[in-house]
Amino acid sequence: MSNEITDWTLMRFFLEVARAGSLVGAKEPLGASQPTIGRRIAEFEAEVGTKVFIRTNYGVDLTPAGRRLFVLAEKMESLARAVKIEATGVANLSGVVRCTVTDGIGGYWLPLMLEKFHAAHPNVTVDVKVCNSGEIPDLSRREADLTVTYRPPTDPDVCVLAEDVAIGMPMAARSYLEQYGQPSCLENLLEHRFCAHDMHFGAVGPWARLAGLLQHHQQIVYRSNSSLAVCQAVRRGLGISYMPIGVMDREPDLVFFDLDDYAPQVPFWLVCHRDVKDIPSVRAMVDYIKESLFQGLAGSLSRRSPSA
Repeated sequence: MSNEITDWTLMRFFLEVARAGSLVGAKEPLGASQPTIGRRIAEFEAEVGTKVFIRTNYGVDLTPAGRRLFVLAEKMESLARAVKIEATGVANLSGVVRCTVTDGIGGYWLPLMLEKFHAAHPNVTVDVKVCNSGEIPDLSRREADLTVTYRPPTDPDVCVLAEDVAIGMPMAARSYLEQYGQPSCLENLLEHRFCAHDMHFGAVGPWARLAGLLQHHQQIVYRSNSSLAVCQAVRRGLGISYMPIGVMDREPDLVFFDLDDYAPQVPFWLVCHRDVKDIPSVRAMVDYIKESLFQGLAGSLSRRSPSA
């Protein structure tokens, strides 16, 4: 058996199946049918002389040999990118940067910030997948290049690129306050219609005090796991909710107010796998998010007094 791989395209099939955790999941990034992918994986295993995947009821898992090869294959992939970038020049960045974030960031904040980024890097596609705040993509399987997480990362291979704290405060549409008045204390929320996000029911953590109150609330008129949806409900005057204070910069018809000095502080982290942080297109996106989300909009969003 030769010690050399004769078909380097097999390496990409191996990487994408490992990242997806299944042959079906690798169909889109590879642009190939499931039978073709299966055949190419069999060819790869023949090339390296060992089994790299174990078939399961849910897809595939890497064998011990497969895990070792995965690390090497990713390094080779990074080197291949570096060769192309060195040849074409950093000014011509292209490719896809995959971000998995909540809909509040992906649907509300990122589109506002991307005009400047795309003016500098028009050939980079920002592929945004929306997740719930409690979900974290598996960066070791390359389910995303970048993510914003609301739990401190524990994987030693995950790099923290930036961190900040979002401050939530009660808000309502001016039309709602004109019709129903403004509550004077947190307990007064029980007498008002409330638009709830699922995170408001967290019994442990920064939302615990509000969660205890909402257990007895009789007028929760709207509830969603979508920050965008809750914000729209509040904008239409359906009720009061808690939102990050930076929303005031974009929604002049919403009024923020204080209730018993209760302003939950929610820490969040921008993270990526250590093997992708130096890919130029990813690095460009990281620098832009750090500047605009963590030090710009989200810096004001998270740090500023609501009266500022």
